Amino acid sequence: MKQLVLALCGFALASVAPSMAHSLDRNAGTPTSYNWTAANTWANDPTLTPIFNVFQQYGLPSATLGYQFNPSPRAIPYAAPAVFRNPQAWWMAGFGINYHSPMRVASVSKPITEIVYENTPALKAIYYQSFYSLWIAKFGSLPAPLDSRVKDITIRELLDHTSGFDNGYIGYDPAFRGLSVDVQLPTIVRHKMLASTPGVQYSYSNFGYMILARLAEGVTNTPWITLVRSRFPTGAPIYAASDSIPVAINAVPSPGSAEPGIYYVQSPDSLFDVTPMMGNGNIVSNVATLSWIATQYWIGGANAGKSFASTPSQVGATWIWIFDGSMPGTQAALVQYVAASGRVASMCVITNTRVPNGDAFLNALNSAMQNVLIAKFQNF
Repeated sequence: MKQLVLALCGFALASVAPSMAHSLDRNAGTPTSYNWTAANTWANDPTLTPIFNVFQQYGLPSATLGYQFNPSPRAIPYAAPAVFRNPQAWWMAGFGINYHSPMRVASVSKPITEIVYENTPALKAIYYQSFYSLWIAKFGSLPAPLDSRVKDITIRELLDHTSGFDNGYIGYDPAFRGLSVDVQLPTIVRHKMLASTPGVQYSYSNFGYMILARLAEGVTNTPWITLVRSRFPTGAPIYAASDSIPVAINAVPSPGSAEPGIYYVQSPDSLFDVTPMMGNGNIVSNVATLSWIATQYWIGGANAGKSFASTPSQVGATWIWIFDGSMPGTQAALVQYVAASGRVASMCVITNTRVPNGDAFLNALNSAMQNVLIAKFQNF
C-alpha cells in the first residue's frame, strides 16, 4: 500500500476572518470577496481546480473547505497533525473566512441525527415504534389525526424520509416557519393529509427530522445537543443554535422577494433564526469537524449512521455518499469516499452565503468534490 503524507493548512492569500457577530442569528454582511483564479494558484493543486472553478462560475464571495483521509478516531485535527498515521492526509483552507469559524451547516445536520439514533441504544430500540404513540407517552396528548395513517409512522420511516409527511401536502416547509415542532405538530396532525402511506414513498422531510430530535430528548431525557456532542471528541466545536458563541458573519439576502415565504427573526435586519430546526438544520460547526465525522461513520446507504469501527467496508468495494444543505446565508456539502482499501476520505465545503441557482451550484460542487477524493485516494 502506498504511503500518503500530505499536510497543507492555513489561509489563502491573506485570508482573514470577517468581523464576528455575537449571536447565532447572524447579522447580514458582505464577506471578503476572493479571486478564485488567484486562490487556485495559491493552492497549487490541480485536483482542486474544478472546485475553484465552480466557486468562480457561481460568483461565490467566500468559502471554507477541507478534506481528511484516514484520521485518528480519537481526536479531530484542527491543524496539520504533528505525527501522521500511515497513510493519512489532511488539508483545510479558508477564503474570506477562517476555516475554524463556526458556521451553519443546514441539512448536513441530518446525517448527524442518524448517527445519534444508530449509536444511542435507547433510540435504536424504538426504530419500529409509532412516533405518534411515543410522542403522547413522552409529551402528552396529540389531536386525532385527519389522516389515520399518521398513527402508523415509525421512527425508521422518519429517518428514511418515507413517513408520508410532504411539504406539498402541508402547504409549506415547517422548518422555515420559526416555530418549534411542539407548536406545529398538533396543527399539522389535525389538519393535513399524508402524501402517501408510511413506508411506501420517499419524500424529503425537514419536519420529520425535527420530530426525531424532539423525541430523542423525550426518550433519553437528554438535550439534543448533548446527544449530538456524544458522537464527537470532548470539546469539539459542535454547537446548537441556542448556544451563545461568536460565529462567522453571513451574507443573508433581504427578506421579501429574495426569500419569499421564509421566516426571519426581524425582517428589516435580515436575521434568520435556525433555533427551531433541531435535528434537521440547527447545527453550527466547521469543515474540519464535519469532514472528520464523515471518516468515522457511514453517512449513506444501508449502513447509514453506523461507525466504521463496528461496520467496516469490505475490501475491494468503493462507495461515494453525498449530503448537502442550503438555507438563507449558508450552503454546505459533505462528501464521503470509501476506497477499495476500506479506508475513508471525506471533504466538506461550507459557504457563508446562498448563491442564486443554489441547486445547480451544489450539484456542480458535489461532482467536483467527489472527483477530488477519487483522484487523491483511490489507490490508498
